[in-house]
Amino acid sequence: MNSLLKNRVIKPISETEIKERFNKKLIPKDPQWLKYAYSKNLSNEFKFLICERLGFLGADGWIILRELIEDYGYEDEIIYGIGLCHQIEAKDYLIDLLNSSKNFNLPILKALNCWGAFIPNYQLKLIIKNKSADIRLAGLDLVNFKSYLLDDHELIEILNIVLSDFREEIIIKCISILQKRNSNKIIDLISNLVISQSKKSSFAAIRALGSIGTKRSSYQLKKLINKINDKELLEFIKKQISFQEIFN
Repeated sequence: MNSLLKNRVIKPISETEIKERFNKKLIPKDPQWLKYAYSKNLSNEFKFLICERLGFLGADGWIILRELIEDYGYEDEIIYGIGLCHQIEAKDYLIDLLNSSKNFNLPILKALNCWGAFIPNYQLKLIIKNKSADIRLAGLDLVNFKSYLLDDHELIEILNIVLSDFREEIIIKCISILQKRNSNKIIDLISNLVISQSKKSSFAAIRALGSIGTKRSSYQLKKLINKINDKELLEFIKKQISFQEIFN
């Protein structure tokens, strides 16, 4: 009887069965079942779904994900699952992988997303100096998670590396990090971005000044009226000023 059960557990699980179980929300919480369900022959969708489910299992899932790496190597979906474990050992494992890689690996950076506070400043700078937009965005996510540990000077020093980037998504990500603060230095920097960046980025910077809602941000918005010629931007600036006057 035990032999039959054992044979049943290790029997390969077809993608059809996995798909049916996911569709019917009948995926077992048993990490061993998920381990045997995983195969490099599965479609990417189901490989990621299995590793995601293992990640959600925390410490139990981390054990299996580590075994999968031993069996299959550093597959993107396994790294993804490790990032969801929220285990100290998993975090240390990912940081070791980051430090041992010759080039910055995007899946590793994304998996470390919520562990940005543990990445030293010099390494954050190296990551966002990378020319790849995806690597820079992943690096900025790490900066975002560490930002509460950084003073204004440190944060600006890091973000200045990419504030001249021509890609809107990178500038807008920087603005989203900066707007969580309300110091004069930060507000002045955001105000400068209204003038120096693309229209979409300018809208994001104006919106950020409006959301900060201090006397300094109001002052900078009013100054911008005399520096901007674009009618849509001007209207948006005036709208942000009126919002601040209502709520202050």
